[in-house]
Amino acid sequence: MNDDGADDAKFCTAAINCSEANRCNADQCYCGTATADACEMLPAGKCVAAWQDAAYTTSPAILRLHARTPGYTLANAIAVVDCRAKNCAKECGITP
Repeated sequence: MNDDGADDAKFCTAAINCSEANRCNADQCYCGTATADACEMLPAGKCVAAWQDAAYTTSPAILRLHARTPGYTLANAIAVVDCRAKNCAKECGITP
């Protein structure tokens, strides 16, 4: 079941805008400099709240599922963020 809330567009846009404002790719936005293991327990990225809003959860396990399942609000936002990081990192100021 994909997200179908009235706030999907707002949360998607907020996640994308947070990434743009902080010039981070998807992993950096959520995990920050935390290792994958540490991020599992305590994500430290600058866009954690925006990612959680877009995933409609604070659970890292559910958030990861929503991040990689097409059609979910967070997955849609990450698709844009990843596209920017892949295709215009220099122009967008994103550090790999």
